[in-house]
Amino acid sequence: MGWVCGTNRIRKKLVEDISISPNTLSLQYGQSASLSASIYPEDADNKSVIWRSSNPDRISVSTEGVVTILGAVGEADIYCFSQDGGKARSNPCKITIKKIYVTYLSVSPFNLSMKPGESRKLTTSVELSEYSDEVDEVDEVFMVWHSSNPDIASVNEQGVVTAIKEGSAEIYVTVPDKYSEKSSKCTVKVEKESEETPTDPETPDKDQVLVEAIIISPSNISLKTGEKRTLSKSCTPSNASRQSVSWHSTDSDIASVDNQGTITGVSEGTTEIYCLSQDGGNVESNHCTVEVTSNTDITATEIPKAMKYVPYSYRIQSTNQLSRSSSSYRITSGSLPEGMNLKSDGELYGVPEQTGTFTFTVEMDNNDNSNDSNNTLSLSEKTFTLQVIENTNANIEAMTDPGYELTQRVPNLTLDTLTDQTMVSKGDYEEFVNLFLDGVKLEWEVDYTAEPGSTRITIKSQTLKRFNTPGTHTLAMEFRTKRTNTLRWAAQNYVISGNGNSNTSNNKVSLRGRGSRRASSSSQPAAVSDIIYDSKKGYVHIVTGIITREGTGYSGWIQDETGWKLNYADRTLARGSIRQLEDGTTIEQILWELINGAWYAFGADGSVKDGWVYDYQLGSWYCTSAESGMKVSWHTDSDDGHTYYLEPETGKLARGWKQINNQWYYFNTDTTGNWNYNANNKEKPFGAMYKNEQTPDGYYVNGDGIWN
Repeated sequence: MGWVCGTNRIRKKLVEDISISPNTLSLQYGQSASLSASIYPEDADNKSVIWRSSNPDRISVSTEGVVTILGAVGEADIYCFSQDGGKARSNPCKITIKKIYVTYLSVSPFNLSMKPGESRKLTTSVELSEYSDEVDEVDEVFMVWHSSNPDIASVNEQGVVTAIKEGSAEIYVTVPDKYSEKSSKCTVKVEKESEETPTDPETPDKDQVLVEAIIISPSNISLKTGEKRTLSKSCTPSNASRQSVSWHSTDSDIASVDNQGTITGVSEGTTEIYCLSQDGGNVESNHCTVEVTSNTDITATEIPKAMKYVPYSYRIQSTNQLSRSSSSYRITSGSLPEGMNLKSDGELYGVPEQTGTFTFTVEMDNNDNSNDSNNTLSLSEKTFTLQVIENTNANIEAMTDPGYELTQRVPNLTLDTLTDQTMVSKGDYEEFVNLFLDGVKLEWEVDYTAEPGSTRITIKSQTLKRFNTPGTHTLAMEFRTKRTNTLRWAAQNYVISGNGNSNTSNNKVSLRGRGSRRASSSSQPAAVSDIIYDSKKGYVHIVTGIITREGTGYSGWIQDETGWKLNYADRTLARGSIRQLEDGTTIEQILWELINGAWYAFGADGSVKDGWVYDYQLGSWYCTSAESGMKVSWHTDSDDGHTYYLEPETGKLARGWKQINNQWYYFNTDTTGNWNYNANNKEKPFGAMYKNEQTPDGYYVNGDGIWN
């Protein structure tokens, strides 16, 4: 075979490497930032790239490389890929969601008078929750500014207000928060430019009686920030022809004054207020000295949730910023959960030992640190509600502080394997403070040892043997940040069972054709130490859940015309609930129960669910069988023929790009209209895997759904 000569084919120069900058970013909820991609070689024929996020539900990226934070916590890697077929892939940019929880936000001044063309920068005062990430300056907190009437007064991203024409506008500043954002406003009044100018004062008429003196009163006042007070004036002689005046403040950032002589406290400090005659004589009044102090009120309105057996700290926020005063706090009514207390400096601290809702009233006493020990500035009182949630695995994982996650965990144990165990956190060893087991503070060098790398804890065998009750136990590490002494934590659960058999697969009983008698006869006896008794559910295995069989003290399956139901040991039904969403929509919230080793979903009527179900609390779709419970891993639906993937650990329906066994797959994220699971729906179902087609972001997947 010889060479065939013909038209020359020009070989395309492919992209060989892509570099994203910056490599890391920390952004707040609602914040956006642009990434740039550098292409090598620079003369590649097609420099177009496709951007992708590893966590698009929380951190999205546009086709132009603009990253936007959609979630409250989490992180993601942002990549981009070449579009020229060469499969060049960039380095990742690590995006971390900065946790900023604002408890107090105030803009200064609250009121502002301006002339057209003038500009004025507003300032903000911000207080952050103890659960926020550390920031050095207020400027590091992302804020959104907007004007209610930009034709009257506009505002830029830095909070600089520009007066445009006569009228009024509200200038708002907001710190975005996924759940409870804080806002503050400044009212701007734009007045016409005065025809009189200081350089060309009015010339008095010959017959005009001029103002000779002006007295304003009082001559000294004290205000709190935001408080108002109107001064009075008296002109001499009393028959002066024109007694109107213009009011002025020597420092309007501390106290402002309007044209009626009403003073507003803006920020802490001292300033002077005076007025000038407007009859051309330019007579200046005496000065009123204004001292502005901060409010000394408790400003916190809500306090964060706590978790059973996990260290908790929250400082009750107030507006007391006086250098000469201090505050002491105490609870005057109500109660805290066992294991927690309120310190005199306002810190709620401890390790709660019980779940539930606890209401209590806090009194703050603001004392003047002067020689007069009886001088009390004020009292402030507020009632709070603290919710302590269960220390479930899901709650612990969701609330563990970023940067303190565990890299090594204590495994599940049996009574005959209670040897020394190790847990390791990413947290800085120098910040480590305490270790707790089931809410009990352990003693260093007696119960455990600690060493760097990052923080490596070895729990001694004798400690584990002291806490050897079969069931779930919680280990929690407490850290305190170096600069602000803010509490951070990492925790985990582990299970102690009564014997060395940790394989639970044999305990999963199929419910096909089930009855109480069949369930009883087919279940294998469990070790007594593995079983606990619950007053509602009866006998419960610590690993496989509710045990169903006939007899007193056991839950059991019953069947009626609507299907199978679970009858608890107290003879009530396991059932979901009917609830109303914020938009007024009525929905059914399912109830999950772990029964004989499998998870089952129950509707509001108590019937066990079969097929696709949506959990509004968890925010995800699940596929469940009335025969065998929750499905996991790969699932091909017999009704619509599509393939789905259900997370092995949680059963949640996968969506978007998913890496499974080192292969990339794409699952539909589009929900056209009010789409629901329906075999007759012509649109691709939500969560269905793409096959032999191009994904929405431009990648081709083969017949097995794999992107090569």
